[in-house]
Amino acid sequence: MACAPGQQLFAAWTSRCATNVHHPVVRADVRPPPAATYCHASRWGDSDILLSILEDSMRLVWSGLVWSGLVVAPLAHGATPTLDADVEGRAYGGRLDDSYNHPLLSSTVTELVSTSARTTDELLHDLHSFDRIVVASDGSRTTTSGAELITGEAGDALTPESERGELMAGSLPLVDPDIQSMIDDVTAAPADPVEVDLVLDPLSWNPIVSVEHELMVAMLEGRVSTRRDALTVRNDAMDARQAAGERAIAGLLASIETTSADVVDSFPLTGTVRVRADAADLADLVNIDGVAHVDLVRDETTAAGYPTGTEVTGGAITGEEVENLLQTTQFYDAGYDGSADGYIGLEEGDAGSGGHQVRRNHPGFDDGAGVDRWENCAVPIGAFCTYNGDPDPGNPHATGVASILLGDLTRGQDSTIPTSGQRARSGVARGATGLGAGTGSTQTVQVMTAAWRDIHLLNHSAGTSGAVCTGTSSAAQDYNTLYESGVAAFQAAGNEGHTGADCTVRDPGAAIGVFTIGAFQVDGSDNEIIYPNLSRGGGVFYDGSAYVDDGRTLIDVLGATVHEHSYDEDSTASDQYPGDLCCTSGATPTATGAAALFRDWYLSSVGTAIDSPGLLYANLLLMGDRIDESGTYLDTGFDELTGAGKLRMRMWDNLDGPAAWGDGSLCVDDGTSYDIDIAPAGLDADVDTVRAVIWWYDHRHDSGTPHDKVNLALQRQQPRTGNWVTTRLSATDDNKQRVYTDTPSTQPYRIRITGRDVTSDSEGCGIDSTRVCYAWVYEDQDRDTGTSLDNQIRPE
Repeated sequence: MACAPGQQLFAAWTSRCATNVHHPVVRADVRPPPAATYCHASRWGDSDILLSILEDSMRLVWSGLVWSGLVVAPLAHGATPTLDADVEGRAYGGRLDDSYNHPLLSSTVTELVSTSARTTDELLHDLHSFDRIVVASDGSRTTTSGAELITGEAGDALTPESERGELMAGSLPLVDPDIQSMIDDVTAAPADPVEVDLVLDPLSWNPIVSVEHELMVAMLEGRVSTRRDALTVRNDAMDARQAAGERAIAGLLASIETTSADVVDSFPLTGTVRVRADAADLADLVNIDGVAHVDLVRDETTAAGYPTGTEVTGGAITGEEVENLLQTTQFYDAGYDGSADGYIGLEEGDAGSGGHQVRRNHPGFDDGAGVDRWENCAVPIGAFCTYNGDPDPGNPHATGVASILLGDLTRGQDSTIPTSGQRARSGVARGATGLGAGTGSTQTVQVMTAAWRDIHLLNHSAGTSGAVCTGTSSAAQDYNTLYESGVAAFQAAGNEGHTGADCTVRDPGAAIGVFTIGAFQVDGSDNEIIYPNLSRGGGVFYDGSAYVDDGRTLIDVLGATVHEHSYDEDSTASDQYPGDLCCTSGATPTATGAAALFRDWYLSSVGTAIDSPGLLYANLLLMGDRIDESGTYLDTGFDELTGAGKLRMRMWDNLDGPAAWGDGSLCVDDGTSYDIDIAPAGLDADVDTVRAVIWWYDHRHDSGTPHDKVNLALQRQQPRTGNWVTTRLSATDDNKQRVYTDTPSTQPYRIRITGRDVTSDSEGCGIDSTRVCYAWVYEDQDRDTGTSLDNQIRPE
């Protein structure tokens, strides 16, 4: 399609046109007719007119969309949009007008806000928000939600000032070693130019801390009472970041024009411009003022997602066996199927038959009433996409991953499969709706699509070939942008093997904002074993001459893999459930689907605090079975190969009483300790185990700054002296900590969180302070409270 003369300005950079455009904040009455077309530019920075629009009146980059002579006017910042009818029906399971039940909206906080002399920022720094469930021996439950002012006390000694917050590489920009080699020896460089991402430091231009932070501010300011309000805040935050990114990259584009490099694309949400340049131009590009990172663009691959001969050992598992391994039957029995969210995103990597798209006409993607539960974002353009791509055949890898993520036959969708075989051929989040967030243009564009939809979870069963363990690549920054957008991204660790001691995780598995999934499987003797080709974790920094350990384990949990009945991509195939999707590609959707089940339970039984990706991560880490590479069960910390261990899902109101669970978040200052009571009156003698986890994010990590260090201690109070003693301490250099004991006493217990080396000023907590998410649980292990516990939940 050729763009009309009046549209040339908008299409000048991308020269791409699309059909049937869809965006969650555009009213249905101004959407184009089905046959309409439009042209769209991913950059506005080349036009003074459009920059003026951005600076003065833009709320949505939709201001530049044109069809049939109609220009969609931008909404004023802060205005309440009318949501698209499709999102009305999908977001939060269609319950947009339900109360946004969050601890910061409790009556205690409302009263505190009205009477306190503190500013909003001061309140956010001082408030500890929490949710708790207590289960008595008879199975009765008490739930508490709220927030309290918390004051820390002097903790561990600070790291010497000269060592705090320094860049490992010495100075910006961080240059990919392969690019530096080309610059150092121009004559030896290949004649063909390479694609490179030039990334601006987001701390220099991004006005948004995170969607989570913006929601907290909005709640304290009285702007959020319903889930619709929360979605509006999220959209506003991303619009502001998009506009700021457009302004920031305008200067970068002007500098690039002084070289002979060609601009390939730009991504305002991350402040990234992709260029094609030769070695001579690279030397100029790395010296452009404001560029924080220069990264070689590497192709993604999913080729290792299927078994090839000796790659897979042992037997494949059915959907029913996945239920047992992950302990998800309890969710289905209680009516939770992952349908509480609008969409679960799926990003795919390499193109193949069917592009990147899922074969959505498979009966397993039907809801049982004839409604499709999958949409393919067929042509992503910046923040927008056309939909629905409906390939048949589709992409085999994408279709297989989607089937494990949310395939379902338990509602009789396939009449050829008897009832006895339906669960075996079903995935994990059986009521969820999926959105395929990409079709093969670039990884970054696909991710940007997800950032603009009502997505809280994204599955990425792909990655670059080879190990990339720094967490400072442009892909890592893309995925960190997702985290800051309120999206929990589940990333396959990779299938590069772990025979040596070095990290082999695929990019962006080292990004600090992703949840990286390893894999376990069942062998021929029904033993649960680590997937033989699982990549090893262990984060590193490039210090200018060598890679050095940064203390991060990278792997978070192990999902189950080697699936017997993953779906076929071709409707003409004789077997529609051929199976054998394996490796971390097959493990990752089991974890993502399980997270959807957990969010479904949490939103119904606890509240909306789980919209925080960090709080979700902390809860999932708490569910790891603690096994390490050697088969030992860890009492503290995490393992570089197994992370928190095999994922064993829990509903925290389905505990073996006497028991209790709690989670929450708080700001942690450098050199300061904070105490969270978990059993202030002491533990019942029947309590067998106590465990706790903390997790935190650091905006600066992908720009090369060492992340904040925080300690976690499990403490009990001595009966005679009243002093508190530490029974378990996790003080690694990871960005997560864990403590566990199976020999608790009956004394009072608490967890102590200490800022050991915290230098962040960008987490919404003030100077030298970061937000830490935590989760803890104590429980009897007799499994004698109820039938589901007896039959479905393993004791520790």
